[in-house]
Formats: sequence, structure tokens, C-alpha cells
Amino acid sequence: MPKPKHKNRKKNSPAAIPSVAGSSSDPQKPERNPSSPSSSQPPEGQDVPDPDASCIENRWNGPRVIDVSAFVSSQYAAAPDMEDVNCAVYAAPEVREMILNVLPKENALILWYNKSRKSARICPACRRFYAVGDILLPHLVDDQSGSRAEYVDPRNVREKRISGLCSLMCFGIASYNWPGSIGAWGKWSSEIDARTQAILLGPGANIADDGMGAFMKISRTEDLLDVISAVYRAGLALY
Repeated sequence: MPKPKHKNRKKNSPAAIPSVAGSSSDPQKPERNPSSPSSSQPPEGQDVPDPDASCIENRWNGPRVIDVSAFVSSQYAAAPDMEDVNCAVYAAPEVREMILNVLPKENALILWYNKSRKSARICPACRRFYAVGDILLPHLVDDQSGSRAEYVDPRNVREKRISGLCSLMCFGIASYNWPGSIGAWGKWSSEIDARTQAILLGPGANIADDGMGAFMKISRTEDLLDVISAVYRAGLALY
């Protein structure tokens, strides 16, 4: 796992997060009559704009998240799987707040999203959102065959479940600071060989990556919640 680092920051308390419940009762905002000409309802026959559309974009090989904060509360995001015990634990507001305090915001939200959903994922490298089991188009087309079939490898399927990284290319991007760590692809920490573990525990190339490398390493930790809780209580960060 990545080594915690001291940060000169003040931890947010989950209890201090303002609630938005009941905000519709604001006395300074009178209710509008839907039939009134001043209503926000569009004229008849006019397309209704999608307020959530700005948080995503669609590319040739799949939709991408371009605003993670907006996406996780939009209609495009899957709801937390509260019937799954592990997902329900990660879905708790206090757990989300701890993760936000130990990783950069967007990668923290992606980690929280991926761990609180059983199959819905956001790839932290390319930001493609999908469900485990979906057939995804590759990022690169085979020059000789012209094939656009997804690269088939059991490690790829496992990696999607573990971290959400959707392809070998995306794993390479996330592990850029630790060359030679391909042995971690599709594996939990306890399954990684000693040589690869030594690489991941080393200092790496120390290239700024907005916490991507920390995400890659911490997401495959079996006791992730215990680690995050300890780092949070110590006032440290993982990047």
C-alpha cells in the first residue's frame, strides 16, 4: 500500500457536512405555478434539456465522466448496492468523507463509487463508466486485423472488479510511477508476488499523478477500510 504522508490540512468532520434536506422550504424562493408563463417548464414542443448531460461525454468506444462530483449524484450513476454488505458499508456518508480526506477529490469519489457498487464502475484512468460484464470496445484498434474486439484476459475481468481500471492500457497509466508492476494486474494485494510487491513498496518515479498510483495500489488492499480509517484518524494522506 502507498505510504501515508503528512498534509497541512484540516480534516472535515462528517457531522459538519450541511444537509440539503428540506431546502425547498426556503422562504425567499416562492413556489412557481407550473401553468404560469413565468414557469421554468419549456414551451410545448421544445426539447427538455438534460441537467445532468454536462457531466458526461460519449466517445467512439464508450461514455466518459468529465465531472465526477456531478456524475455521482446524477441520473447516470448507479445507486449504491445497499443489499450487499460490503457495498453498504462503503456507501455510508462517514466512510465517503474519510476517503475524501485521504485521496484527491475526484479519485476519492471514484474509489468510493466503485467500492459501494457491486458492478457499476468508473475507470480512474480513462473515466469510462460501465458495469462489470459489459463488453467494452478497446482504446486501440489492431493495425493488422482492424479488430475492435475487447482484449480477453481473466486478469482484465478481475481488475475491473478490484479497482475499476477497464483495460491493460489504463492499468499501465495508473501504474506509470512503478515500472515493472504489471504483476499486480488483476490481483489483490495478498496475491501479488514478492518482486512486484517490492516495486510497489518502493519510492517509484515520483511523478505527479494526482493520486492515481495511490488509487491503483490502495484499491486492491483487502483490508482497505481499516487502512483508510487509520490514515484518516492520523491526519495523513495517501498521496
